[in-house]
Amino acid sequence: MASHLPRFPAWFKILLSSSATLLFIAIQGIVGNRADYFFIRLIPLFKVHITIPLWFAVILQLAIIFLCTVIVQRYRTAHQISAKLHSLDETLLLLLPKLCTVPDADQALRLFFEEFLCQTLDFLQPLDGCGISIYSLDPEEPDYLTTYCQCELPNEKPSKARFYVGQNVNTKRGIAGLTFLDKKSRIVHLSRKNGRFYADDPEYIFLEPNNRRRFSYMSLITVPIIGDANDSLGVLCVYSSSLTALDSVSVRDILIALAGRLSAAILIARTNHILP
Repeated sequence: MASHLPRFPAWFKILLSSSATLLFIAIQGIVGNRADYFFIRLIPLFKVHITIPLWFAVILQLAIIFLCTVIVQRYRTAHQISAKLHSLDETLLLLLPKLCTVPDADQALRLFFEEFLCQTLDFLQPLDGCGISIYSLDPEEPDYLTTYCQCELPNEKPSKARFYVGQNVNTKRGIAGLTFLDKKSRIVHLSRKNGRFYADDPEYIFLEPNNRRRFSYMSLITVPIIGDANDSLGVLCVYSSSLTALDSVSVRDILIALAGRLSAAILIARTNHILP
């Protein structure tokens, strides 16, 4: 449908264009004059001589250099993490076809996770990551989470890692069990005093009764693996030899993104082995 616009004569267009040009020049001149007046008032300030001690100038320069060094180092670390995350996505795309080639869904997922977790652990090296594991429901005892897959899990025996997720509220669930139930990430820090290790979260379960064995990690974080129906599929747990490496929000966001990739792999495996 054609639009019927009014047709203006040429003399009106010329007059309108000239008026708009003059108005623009006038506004530009007013702004320019105000800017000149402002800078003229600032000129005396640049002529003021400020005398500072030499030691203060040196300290100020060193502080600026240190600040710039920290910023560059943070940017470099962020760039490395971003590059490795893209590389991890490429690895995920290469591994996904394996979920369709193995007839058994559980076996396909285990093979997939073994390779993907090793790649993920290499990706987490800038965070001093020293271990990573996935906990899922025990097929024989659905009230417990057990170790489904792991990569360089430090000083932990998979058979001992069991976390209660049943209905009995009086049973201690552990960090992984609570994360599985309420779908909230948790961070635990360990400290040593008088030869014993202590956790800053009372829900943390020491797998060794005496808490006296040496830990190769000082902090850990649990991240829920959530399905498309907002149901818990498992728990991703990352261990670090650093006490504070897992505390930042950006690190938690990265691990949530990794848990999302694991959730996608689980759903793809289920779909491929359920649907014809």
